[in-house]
Amino acid sequence: LMTPLLTIILLSSCSKKDVSSKCLDNNNLSQYASYYPGLETDTIVFVKNDNSETYFVIRNKSLVEYQSECGCSNLNVFLSNASDSIFLEYNNINDEYFAELNYRPSKMSFKSKVSDSHTFLADHNISREESVYVGDSLFQEVLVFTNPIGPNTDDQSFKRVVMAKKYGIIQMEKHNGEILTAKDLATKENYDLSSFQLQQATCN
Repeated sequence: LMTPLLTIILLSSCSKKDVSSKCLDNNNLSQYASYYPGLETDTIVFVKNDNSETYFVIRNKSLVEYQSECGCSNLNVFLSNASDSIFLEYNNINDEYFAELNYRPSKMSFKSKVSDSHTFLADHNISREESVYVGDSLFQEVLVFTNPIGPNTDDQSFKRVVMAKKYGIIQMEKHNGEILTAKDLATKENYDLSSFQLQQATCN
C-alpha cells in the first residue's frame, strides 16, 4: 500500500532568484524519479561476486518542494544497514541558467559510506547510456557513475555505480574488484513522484 504523503515545513536561508529560469518544471522531476523506485522500509539485497549477500533498507525517500523562488525541488533517498549508508540526490536545476555563472550546484549525486570508506560521485562522474548489460540482463536508459583511480584512492571506495530507470541501483563496483549486483533485477514498482514523502520548504 502507498504510504500517505507527509508534509513537513522546512526553513532554509537562501538568496532570491527567478525560479522560472533557475529550475526545471515537474515533468523533468518525474523523469528522474523513476531512477529511485521503492518505498520507505523496502529492502534491497545485493549479491557480491563471492556469492555472499548484503542489504540496504530505504530509510527515507523525500521530495522537497520550495514554496518560493529561493530553491529548486529535489529528490532525496537515504538507504542504510547496520554499518553502511548510501545517499542519492537529484536537484531539479536548469543547466542553462548556470551556464554563464562560475558555479553550479550538483544536479545528481551518489554518496556512500561502505566498509568505513567514503565515496562521492556527482555530475562530472555521470555518463548516460542507451543500454547496458549487467550479467545476462539488458537495461535501457542507464546512468553510469565512474570514479577514476587517483594517488589517494581507497580501494574500498566505489569506482562504478550503475542505475537504470524503474530499477534503481543495479550494480556497484569497488576499486578492489568487489562487485555488488542487485539480487532482484525485475522492474520495480513505486517509481513516480507519489512514492516520495513530500516536504515543503520555505525561505526565511
